[in-house]
Amino acid sequence: MNDGERRAALVSAARAVYEREGARGFTLQNVAVEACVAVRLVRRYFADREAMLDAVADVGFELLERRVRASLEKRGLMDVLRNQIIERKTLDLITAAASFTDVPFEFRKPDADAVDHAVCGAVVGEEEIPTATHSEPAPARGPGRR
Repeated sequence: MNDGERRAALVSAARAVYEREGARGFTLQNVAVEACVAVRLVRRYFADREAMLDAVADVGFELLERRVRASLEKRGLMDVLRNQIIERKTLDLITAAASFTDVPFEFRKPDADAVDHAVCGAVVGEEEIPTATHSEPAPARGPGRR
C-alpha cells in the first residue's frame, strides 16, 4: 500500500470513528483501532487530532461538491451556474478597476414653456372663457328616421 492509499484508508477509518463515536470519541487511538494499525503510524500521517479532523472535513466537502455538481448537471443547471460565476467575476473586475464620481441628479428642463391661450385674439385666463350665446342647429333627420 503506497502513502496515498494508506492516508486515504486512515481518513476513511477516521470518518467511520467520527460518525460512530462523535467528536468526544474521535481520538487517534480509536482511529488506529478502526484502521487496525499502530497509533505511531497514524501520527506519521497526522500530527494531531485537529489535523485528522481537517482531513475528514476535506473529504466530506469533496463528496458534497461532487453531489452538488452531479445534481446540477442532472438538472441541466451547470451552464447557468457557470454563467453566473463568470458574470460575477466580470462585475468584480469592472468595479475593481472603475472609479466612480457622485453626480447629483437634475431634472431635465422642459422643452416648451407654458403660454396663455388666446381666444378671438384676446388673451384670457380661466375666469374669462367666453360662453356660447346661441344654440347649435339640430342634426338633420333622414327619411324614415324619427
